[in-house]
Amino acid sequence: MTTATLIINGNKAGQPEIRQAGGGQVLARDACINDGVFDVLIARSFPFNAIEQIAAELRNPSPSGEYITLFQSSWLESFAEEPVPVNLDGEPISSNSIRYEVLQGAIRLAVPEDCPCLKK
Repeated sequence: MTTATLIINGNKAGQPEIRQAGGGQVLARDACINDGVFDVLIARSFPFNAIEQIAAELRNPSPSGEYITLFQSSWLESFAEEPVPVNLDGEPISSNSIRYEVLQGAIRLAVPEDCPCLKK
């Protein structure tokens, strides 16, 4: 398991464990593709006896959760002692330092007007 330091909008956000996610779970239910920000969900290591708290924090995530933290940011950086694997739209890379930034309006998409991922 790799540990990284996240810098969000210039502030240290902690050292979450880096793990891959998948399976179609909705993690950031209010995320929009046209609002100019990432919806960032961080899941920290937790003891087994905290599973009920984890479930509660997943049902109602916030920036102040003990194990699950959800917030928005226009950019974030990750720094790690060992290279962290990242998949950039099917192109795998590994790096010790990665910066992610939203460039609002950089990609034109054709989506229905009632698309639930658009901010109205």
